[in-house]
Amino acid sequence: MSTKHTTRFRSIPEGQGRTFTFRKASYAEAASYHTDPQCIRCIGTSGVKTCVGVYFKLSDSKCFVAHINGYVKEGEKGVVKRRCKDKEGQLFVDEVVRRLGVESKRGNWVYTNPEIAKSLLIVCAEPETRSKREVLTGWWIIKGIREFLHLEDAPIERKAGFVVDFDSGRVQTLTFSSADFDADIDPPELAHYEAVYERRTYDWVIWFVE
Repeated sequence: MSTKHTTRFRSIPEGQGRTFTFRKASYAEAASYHTDPQCIRCIGTSGVKTCVGVYFKLSDSKCFVAHINGYVKEGEKGVVKRRCKDKEGQLFVDEVVRRLGVESKRGNWVYTNPEIAKSLLIVCAEPETRSKREVLTGWWIIKGIREFLHLEDAPIERKAGFVVDFDSGRVQTLTFSSADFDADIDPPELAHYEAVYERRTYDWVIWFVE
């Protein structure tokens, strides 16, 4: 149950995403705050380790959010891995560009929308190996996002997720400590939030067989 110290947010599960709409509930619709996700004014995702989280605003009532998971399999039933060669990496870039193209048509928006460059947020806690000698699938996914949006220099936040206040644009990034990076533990910043999970989303899991 929510308390006065907790902020509700629309939480996008791993491997999901789409264009989301918001609406403000009237005084008479105060109960909608608890029943209609479109009336919840914060949105975000968590648990972003080698995946990629992305957010950008499109208008006063619409934004795009996705938690993109990408991996390579060694054979149909093989080991799942995050390292990939350049040829495989380009497959991720191309697929991200393709899916964003599909979503832009479905959501009725274009990459040239000036709101995107002003609000774009890309997070990935580990886009390369910890030694930084090899890039992982997240690095290629980010490259695909930048390519589709024509924003090649868009920065990466090395964070575990985010919660964005849609109205003010205020961003709360989420962190992992070194102790819980490999554990299924909520980032400490989420202690101030209550997740309302979005289920009406589209698939953003991308994988290829090596």
